[in-house]
Amino acid sequence: MPDRLEAAALIMAIVMSGGEGTIAKTIPEHNGPLIDVLRHAGIEVEVYEDSISIKTQTCHTGFTAETRPFPGLATDVQPILTSFALRCPGISKITDTVHKERFTHAEELKKLGASIDKIDNSIYISGLKTLHGSSVKGGDIRSVVSLINAALYINDTTIIYGVDHLNRGHSRFVEKLNALGANIVVK
Repeated sequence: MPDRLEAAALIMAIVMSGGEGTIAKTIPEHNGPLIDVLRHAGIEVEVYEDSISIKTQTCHTGFTAETRPFPGLATDVQPILTSFALRCPGISKITDTVHKERFTHAEELKKLGASIDKIDNSIYISGLKTLHGSSVKGGDIRSVVSLINAALYINDTTIIYGVDHLNRGHSRFVEKLNALGANIVVK
């Protein structure tokens, strides 16, 4: 069975880099809640039988998202959505009802210039702030993906520690992104 979390990570890498692309050999309904958030924000997403295509890259508005057990929005996608909120105008709100303290990535994103406030199990992200490269550390696989996606968006040299966490769930993730045009060097 295709991994919905890797599909979500690749979808968001396409969105964050401002590109267009298709994730093939996936089960689109497994990422239905993520697709709904993207569409609400203005991203054009086409869904086919076993693929998801990202067409338009302009985020028109902030969004509200809430994690839930399957078939809801996966808590593992929450850090990746946080990076996405950085490129959306206005305030986005993300609530994690599954892992209420899973926001370590927010502090690292602040090192890149992000404006994020945490209240209880929700974070509020102010989009379209000026971001810059920095040195950051991901403490788990999802925070590393979030930081990589933010770096793809800001297009500035960013050093990300903890990339070894990717090996736990994303086979050759950096290689896949580099094949799509990213410039990621692993040392």
